[in-house]
Amino acid sequence: MTASNLPTVLIQCLLVLVCICGCAKRPSAADLAETGSSQLAAKDYAQAAINLSRAENLAKKEGDSFLLGRIYRLEGESCDATGNYPDAIRAYIKSIKAYEKAGKPANARQSLYQAGLAYYNVQDYRQAEQAFRSVVYEAHQAADSLMESSALDAYANLCLEQENQDPALAISILTRVSQELGFPLQCREQGMMAYAYSLLGNDKEAQRWLRVASRNAVSEEEKSQVKFREYQIASRSGDYRTALSSLEDVMQYNNQVQLSELRDSVMRYQMESFSEQ
Repeated sequence: MTASNLPTVLIQCLLVLVCICGCAKRPSAADLAETGSSQLAAKDYAQAAINLSRAENLAKKEGDSFLLGRIYRLEGESCDATGNYPDAIRAYIKSIKAYEKAGKPANARQSLYQAGLAYYNVQDYRQAEQAFRSVVYEAHQAADSLMESSALDAYANLCLEQENQDPALAISILTRVSQELGFPLQCREQGMMAYAYSLLGNDKEAQRWLRVASRNAVSEEEKSQVKFREYQIASRSGDYRTALSSLEDVMQYNNQVQLSELRDSVMRYQMESFSEQ
């Protein structure tokens, strides 16, 4: 090879490299959605949002309604995790429509259920109730007992937390979950039963359910949930010493969770900064 034809050879090499790079497989919408899902699970919400947005754009071009339903749901979950409930609701609604277009009613029910939880978090209890009741009806028609029990559980909690409380309905709903659907009440639901009976003035039954919930509380989160119900019940009965002690336990757990989340956030930031250097 002479010096005279060197530029031509270099140009040809560059062209080959360009072709190789151009032929390299680009991530598909499904690949990006999976990456975003993994990042969401790792609580890397910023990167998850980037990849889910890219996945959404590609899925729209491909006309893949089923994949769009999943992407929108993941975007809703990302918004949920960061407390952006209004955007979460909008994402879940888009997910429902996409799944319905794809002919996937079970997936649409899951997104409607999650929309109901988001409505609950913004205290739009009317919309939350409509969502839960719709999911219960549709799941019952489809013999989807697991989804039906989840929606009933959320509906029972709503009965206890909204302004016009209906403890009798909450008890009836949870009884249906355990007796008709065959799902044993867990620690959280047992605490709900305790609070419901307290609202009805049945302190003996309230204390019985509170003891059951306390025995079944294993994780720190479950123990905190029981302590919160204990605080509510003690406050109603005028036992302010117990109420204060239980509230302090709840606050201590919440502070620990917030500190842990702060540490995770700082570590992710440090790792991202290190990788960029």
